[in-house]
Amino acid sequence: MAPETITTHMGNLQAALETQDSDAIYLAAHTIMGTAGSMFAPRLAAIAKEMEGLSKDNSAAVALFPALEKTGSETITWWKGKMD
Repeated sequence: MAPETITTHMGNLQAALETQDSDAIYLAAHTIMGTAGSMFAPRLAAIAKEMEGLSKDNSAAVALFPALEKTGSETITWWKGKMD
C-alpha cells in the first residue's frame, strides 16, 4: 500500500505545483514524508520534508520536484524488491 500512496501523492503534488496551490503542496509533501518514514526511506523523507518547507515558494518547489520524483521512483523499486 505504501508505494501506491507515494505514487498517488506524487500526482497530487504535481497537480498542486501546476496550480500553485501551496496548501496542497504542503499536504502532499507531508504525506509523502510520513509514508517514506514508515517505509524506512530516509532519503525520500528528507527531500519530501524539504518540499514541505518550500510549499509557499512555488518556483523552488517546482525546481525540487524532479529530485523528489526520481527518489520516489527509486524508493518504490527498492521497496518492491524487498517485498519479493
